[in-house]
Amino acid sequence: MQHIAWPHGYEVFWNPAVKKGYSGTVIFTRPKPKHVTLGIGIRDHDSEGRVITAEYPDFFLLDVYQPNSQRGLTRLDYRIKEWDPAFLAYLKKLEKKGKPVVFCGDLNVAHTEIDLTNPKTNRRNAGFTEEERGNFSKLLAAGFVDTFREFEKGPGHYSWWSQMMNCRPRNIGLARRLFRRERKTPAGAKARVDFTRGDGQRSLSRGARAQMTALPRELKELMLAAPRLTLAAAESLTCGNVQARVGEISGASNYFLGGITAYSLDEKVRHLGVNRAAAKKVNCVSARVAKEMARGVCDLFGSDLGVATTGYAEPAPADEVPTPFAWWAIAHQAPRSRGRFGRVFSGRVECPGANRVDAQRFVADAVLTELVEYLRRLRR
Repeated sequence: MQHIAWPHGYEVFWNPAVKKGYSGTVIFTRPKPKHVTLGIGIRDHDSEGRVITAEYPDFFLLDVYQPNSQRGLTRLDYRIKEWDPAFLAYLKKLEKKGKPVVFCGDLNVAHTEIDLTNPKTNRRNAGFTEEERGNFSKLLAAGFVDTFREFEKGPGHYSWWSQMMNCRPRNIGLARRLFRRERKTPAGAKARVDFTRGDGQRSLSRGARAQMTALPRELKELMLAAPRLTLAAAESLTCGNVQARVGEISGASNYFLGGITAYSLDEKVRHLGVNRAAAKKVNCVSARVAKEMARGVCDLFGSDLGVATTGYAEPAPADEVPTPFAWWAIAHQAPRSRGRFGRVFSGRVECPGANRVDAQRFVADAVLTELVEYLRRLRR
């Protein structure tokens, strides 16, 4: 294709694989980038021509062709253990340069069941394994927005169809050509993508929120699968955002028992049984406090599962906290044994550059993503 004369006004940047005809990426652009980088700086990955980065004055634009796990999942380990972590690390490295990061292309994964026509028959097929879907969730938890699902929240909307068996007219497809943008898009920057189904362009500017609409829907499905489980939430930093996300889907009351927002140490102790002395030493922000909150909310509402968040929604120089961060925790009571927990685990989320509201939303989505991943493993 490189011999074709493209329309006047476009510059073309190619990154072909070493192996001819195997893979590659290309960017067509009217504005001239300040700089173009081929690959992610790791030789073992870059020989396949899978990434081009164009740096513009206000943002980075990446075109990416994620590796396919192949028939028989022969490249699944490479995909999830080597490529995905390396690509996410590259995105974070770019982000540290102070500009928003936009990436688009073929991610070779259907994140949720509404992203492909026949989810039940495609389980454990390349592009729809739990491992690949879990790594996709990590991209969202890292603060990127799925702009395809920002506009198309229901099933039946795809971006790729096989050329075989008349799939396009029958609308048998996948939503795997997706578009992401980092939260901190400046007011003057816009991202535009022409969806392959041919119905026009979407323009995004500052203020679009990462909806992740599929998250509460999948959570509901997992919670109501047999045996049905119940959930309660204890929040500090997120200030009700977790409960609001859970309640976005009709029927959430069939599994969600309720929640509590406990900001002060006294309320955390009174309602959730947090250890006062230990919590006071860390201003109520630690893995231990989050775990105690998760266990406490299970006891408070009598739920099977409890989620909790605690942290700093803003920088706090007096406490030597330069950037917003939070601890989340998930507690699962042992079946038919109230007060005894089969599993309690936690993690830390950092939100560099986020304002207070975005940090709260980001942390809420992060803990619910972890809960969904836990339930996926549990329901296997």
